[in-house]
Amino acid sequence: MPFGSIRKTSAAVAAVLCAAMLSANAQSVAEQFQALRAVHRPRVLAVDMSRVPDIEYSALQVLIEAERRATEEGTVVWLAALNPAVLEVVRRAGFDQRLGDRMVFNARMVIERYQALRAMDAVAAVKAAEAAARPLGAT
Repeated sequence: MPFGSIRKTSAAVAAVLCAAMLSANAQSVAEQFQALRAVHRPRVLAVDMSRVPDIEYSALQVLIEAERRATEEGTVVWLAALNPAVLEVVRRAGFDQRLGDRMVFNARMVIERYQALRAMDAVAAVKAAEAAARPLGAT
């Protein structure tokens, strides 16, 4: 079973992948990824890849497609704790460009950054509401 422990917060699910991602198990990983999202319906899915020693390019393509589908369906996927060999494959495929700051050192950082972004969004929403409530011409 590629997924190991799963930790859930109110808005996020952290999943730990526990095996090399090879062509042979890529479809199984994708199915478990989808099942995890269906059960928990997270806004954020942090995939801790610290126990993934290797990833084949074809298996990475399955992960990229799963991330794309998740994003389209409203789940933000973050990858955490990629070891150097996996990170190199991710970079060669250009997936790091798509993920941007959604690749972090560990799963805890995913939750911290997500909470910080939510707090900034809340502050921006309050400021927008205050600006909308001001009479025209007031500063």
